[in-house]
Amino acid sequence: MDKQQKITILIFGAVLLLALIVLFSVLFGREREIQVLEFEVPPFEENAIFGKPYVEASLSYRDIDVNGNFVFSLCGMPRVEDGELVLYFSSNEKNVPWLLIKVYDTDGNEIGKSGMLRAGEYVRSVTLSTVPEDSEVRVKIVSYEPDTYYSMGTASATLEFSK
Repeated sequence: MDKQQKITILIFGAVLLLALIVLFSVLFGREREIQVLEFEVPPFEENAIFGKPYVEASLSYRDIDVNGNFVFSLCGMPRVEDGELVLYFSSNEKNVPWLLIKVYDTDGNEIGKSGMLRAGEYVRSVTLSTVPEDSEVRVKIVSYEPDTYYSMGTASATLEFSK
C-alpha cells in the first residue's frame, strides 16, 4: 500500500468515527420526551333507557360478543330519521365495562356519538352532525373500565343505513 492509499483510508476512518460519535450523541444525548395527553371523561347517556328494546326485524338487531370482554347489541341495518341514526345501541346486562358508540362517515370524520351506557342500558339513536350522502357509516364501540376509564377494548364495523 502506498502513502496516498493510507491517507485515504485514514480520512475515511476519521469521517466514519465522527459520524458514529454524532449518531450516538443524537440518540443518547437528547432528553426523553414524555407526552401526557389530556383525557376527557365522557358523560353518561342522558337518553339511556334501562331494559331491552323492542326492535323490528327489518333492522337486523343482534348481539355481538367482543372476545368475551363485553357484549353489545345494535342494528345491522339502521335507518336515519330526522338527522338521527336509529340503531338501538345496547349494553348487555352482564357487562362490566361502560360502553359508548362513535359514528364516522366514510372519510373517517366523527359525525355522532352516544354518551356512556351502563350494563343493561340502551339508546335508541345517535344524533348526527351531518347525514352522509352515501348510505354507509362506520361505527366504533369503545369500552371503559368503571371508575378508572381504562380501555377494555374496542370493536368497529361498517353499516349500511336506509333513509
